[in-house]
Amino acid sequence: MEMVNIHIGQLLGNLTGDMSHMMTTIIPKDTLKWRIKLLESAAAYANSRLHAITAQIVAFSGKDKLLPSKNEAHRLSGLLKHCNIRVFEENGHAILLESGVNVLSTIKASQMYRHSSKFDIFRDFLPPSMTEFKTLPMEAWWFRVFMGAAMFSTMEDGKIVRGLAGIPDEGPVLIVGNHMLWGFDYFVLVSEFIREKKSVLHGLAHPEIFQLGVEYEHILMPCVDIMKLFGGIPVSGRNLFKLLERKSYALLYPGGAREVFHRKVCYLSSYFI
Repeated sequence: MEMVNIHIGQLLGNLTGDMSHMMTTIIPKDTLKWRIKLLESAAAYANSRLHAITAQIVAFSGKDKLLPSKNEAHRLSGLLKHCNIRVFEENGHAILLESGVNVLSTIKASQMYRHSSKFDIFRDFLPPSMTEFKTLPMEAWWFRVFMGAAMFSTMEDGKIVRGLAGIPDEGPVLIVGNHMLWGFDYFVLVSEFIREKKSVLHGLAHPEIFQLGVEYEHILMPCVDIMKLFGGIPVSGRNLFKLLERKSYALLYPGGAREVFHRKVCYLSSYFI
């Protein structure tokens, strides 16, 4: 990951604003002008070399008071090839030194971790770490209360039990259901499978969810990143058969995106293969 902040105009605006009087008092005026010219020269050189940068992530902080991180991130994302923006709204200037920033999660969600030049959604998938699971926003008590989810499964003798004991410990298993609450029930199911089965439940989602643009950086991108980290896969016949071939747990909502906006009781059926 590389983070570049070289928008000289806004930087100089910050330097010559509230701090101008203090700086000219401490540093001689001629020395200050000379240093600003050096900064302008360095920024011009850096801008001329942007084409050589291969960074695939531009991360910016929502509370960076020193540099215009947000504007610079949008500028760089338009200049660098194959570059994705990642937002850390609650962090400041020293983003990599602050809490709440998991660089590994960012690398995984942006598909930078891969064995070849092209990302393979099966081969390059890394299961979520314990840290990622414990810090999952959907693991918060208020989300669980809001969802009000209760898990039940049926044993081989027909007895209904609370939890996932009735689901095999090994796949392939295909779980079919209908959407509820815009698909946020997906996160509850995935969390429960990790908690009880110690396995990832791969949800098959609309392919467009994985191709969001910069305009969705604040609203949908964080949710999509979580979906990627916890096994979300673009829905297709090939991907479904690949999951079953790999003896995985797969979650499919046949109703698709249209069903997301219908308020219905959520039901699930499991098919053991």
